[in-house]
Amino acid sequence: MRDIKYRVWDKESKTLEMVGAIDWEGNGNVITCSTEHKKLYLLEEGDFVLEQYTGLKDKNGVEVYEGDIVANGGMVRVVEFDGIGWDPWIGNMEHKGDGWHYQVIGNIHDNPELLEDSQ
Repeated sequence: MRDIKYRVWDKESKTLEMVGAIDWEGNGNVITCSTEHKKLYLLEEGDFVLEQYTGLKDKNGVEVYEGDIVANGGMVRVVEFDGIGWDPWIGNMEHKGDGWHYQVIGNIHDNPELLEDSQ
């Protein structure tokens, strides 16, 4: 069983924080969460992006989250959940013995320019 972890991109402060606890308010459009740097704060729908840990680690042991940008050779992709599971291309990161050597090189919030060359 994999660890269930989240991180949050706060659009106002433009920071990416690891989430310690989440309390969903009402219909889930507002969350109160604690992070590494803020004890407790309120985020309203549209002000944040909540990203889940995939349960995978890259070739350097870095945990892979939704929104991370991963690379292998000339291929660069964003880690996404497709409604059923993690993108199958991303899921292949676990197969270290057969040539899959992906590395987290950034995330879509801090490093969108990393995707420009891959399109």
